[in-house]
Amino acid sequence: MVSIIVRTLNEAEQFPLVLQAIQRQAIDVVVEIVVVDSGSTDATLAMAEAGGARIVRLTRPFRPGLAVNAGAEASRGRICVTLSAGAFPVNDRWLTPLVTPLLGDDGPVATFSRHVSLAHACPIEDAFNDTVFTSRATSALYSASSGAFLRAVWDRLRWNEDIPVGGPDDREWALRVQADGMRIDYAPESMVYRSHGLTAAQWFRRVQADAFSERLILSSLGTASRPARSGVALARATATSLWSQHEYAELVRFAALTPLLAVARAPVADRLVVNRTAMRVLDGIGAADQRVFRPAARWHAAVADLYRSYWAVRDDGPGSGTA
Repeated sequence: MVSIIVRTLNEAEQFPLVLQAIQRQAIDVVVEIVVVDSGSTDATLAMAEAGGARIVRLTRPFRPGLAVNAGAEASRGRICVTLSAGAFPVNDRWLTPLVTPLLGDDGPVATFSRHVSLAHACPIEDAFNDTVFTSRATSALYSASSGAFLRAVWDRLRWNEDIPVGGPDDREWALRVQADGMRIDYAPESMVYRSHGLTAAQWFRRVQADAFSERLILSSLGTASRPARSGVALARATATSLWSQHEYAELVRFAALTPLLAVARAPVADRLVVNRTAMRVLDGIGAADQRVFRPAARWHAAVADLYRSYWAVRDDGPGSGTA
């Protein structure tokens, strides 16, 4: 049995696509869906129940590692798969290349998927996905957005529940797995659409949490965990990508975001999160970003476009899934 763990909080907009994509996977293995919910107040849980999922309700404040541990604890499968509620399997062959390498005795103990950008959702992220997740190789250590691991390994090495929201809980776990002499493989044939619709303020908080956790990982494990090895090279690739796509407004937005995210990565950002004035300024920047560039509206429109063409909801079945 394979247990697919989906972490949710008010995911009613995209959750039907994810559920149907899971249910239509071409794989000859019993699959169970375990939804770990952090207090949804929309239709997410009703959708989960209608889709045959088992529901685990967190009783403590959400931490990504806590949710994975709760889901794995409730799972009955030999293999656990984590899938973000905002990660959409590209085709009906998403699951097979993810779990097949884990069925042997001498293979990897974990695998993870290739990320491809959801069309028109967030062009600023396109260069990251294209650079970090290629069709052959990756610089990422692991990704819980779409990843699989042996339950027996998790029994020995549980996820760190102290990594904050937005932090690299998956990369921290991967480093401990590798330090224990076990192998993690990239499965590029398994693909998910993965993009975000974050405002400038949300990006700041996400990057700040990521950088804070990276410093903790480096001090405790002695190894860096960043998937993009060169921030300068990634920034250059992002600007080039936006220009080539004629996304000139997004290029202006990226130019404005770059110094803000540089501050988010600095150790001084750890103190800003308790400064009310700084947070009000940050929220104001986020509100202005939302009014001018409308990142959330753009992401919602991209999901709506996907819904109309998505292979898992079409009568004519899955598409080719090429990306």
